[in-house]
Amino acid sequence: MRKIVYILFFWILSILLNDSGVIASLKAQQNVLSPVFDLSIEKPVTFPSLNFSLYNLNFNKNNEYFNSIHEGYTLFGTQLFPKLVYSPSEKISLEGGVFLLNDFGRKNFSDIDPVFTLRYHTNHLQLLFGNISSDHAHRMIHPLFDFERAIHNRVENGSQILLDFPFLWTDGWMNWEKYIEHGDPFREEFTAGLSTVFKTVEKTEGNQFKLPVQLMFTHKGGQIDTDPSPLETFFNAASGISNQYTLTNGTKYSFSLFYAIYRDLSPAKLTPFHLGDGWLSELDINTKYLQFILEYWDGNRFLSRNGGPLYLSQSKDDFSVTESSRKLVTVRLIHEMSPLKNFFLSARFEPYYDLNHTLLEYSYGIYATYKLMTDL
Repeated sequence: MRKIVYILFFWILSILLNDSGVIASLKAQQNVLSPVFDLSIEKPVTFPSLNFSLYNLNFNKNNEYFNSIHEGYTLFGTQLFPKLVYSPSEKISLEGGVFLLNDFGRKNFSDIDPVFTLRYHTNHLQLLFGNISSDHAHRMIHPLFDFERAIHNRVENGSQILLDFPFLWTDGWMNWEKYIEHGDPFREEFTAGLSTVFKTVEKTEGNQFKLPVQLMFTHKGGQIDTDPSPLETFFNAASGISNQYTLTNGTKYSFSLFYAIYRDLSPAKLTPFHLGDGWLSELDINTKYLQFILEYWDGNRFLSRNGGPLYLSQSKDDFSVTESSRKLVTVRLIHEMSPLKNFFLSARFEPYYDLNHTLLEYSYGIYATYKLMTDL
């Protein structure tokens, strides 16, 4: 109970500060990346230019779970992502730096990754090679892409194409997760994905209809390694409809309905379920002070290598634990604010109810992000 009171106190304090004009509320629109988790940097205004960029995320997420599919745990730590950005012209930039992850309670860094990106960009197109836009930036639904990838799977390397038009947004990427050389005792691993949103141009002010399409392949295999495990290839897809309406006071209402599928395309299938599907419906109300999301998931033998563990029919903690049917009602309460320039705070409280087991559990999280972009 004290944990819930702690979260509620944070929200009440945020509202009071907002009313006094000290803090501006930052409500992320549906399918638009929150500034707390947004790794993107500002584009320089003069060329050529050399800039220093810094991203720092501090997180404390506690999962109070006691179910058989996904065990509870706490994520508490910090990310630091400094890099240099050289832009010889308006369309080209070279970025190099290092990503650091420190999980509190460990003596050493959990992750140290040097990163490099070659970025070509125009008004509507971006091409990235090296370190690519990752996790939440793909705008995938949680059954396909876990929210917590922004904490422990932040770095994605490969290639990416991004398109952004009034009627279309697209993210196509290849994340090469594990490279092998001849004789390595492990398999190569990669994920290929496509996330697209077809949008109607708003003819009626405040109303927009969207058609999202999401595809993802995950693969483990290779010919030159010594791992005797068979090749594994999984396919996930989701598509649906979404309608968003904005009131004159800025409150946004949206409803989304997705149908998702899973297929095990491996020649020798080792998973307990070889195909599955699920329905995801979501009501999103985004006000000045609070974002309220009501979600229902009805999954049948659904699996995803990168998906949120609660949605899946096989435990990621113990592969022998399976549930062919997963029926979950989830509520998300989110408040975000910016008390200072370049400084962002977010609080999330997410209870869910498992209809099959009449089980009520919850998670909560506090996130603080600081961003900096300066000329050298």
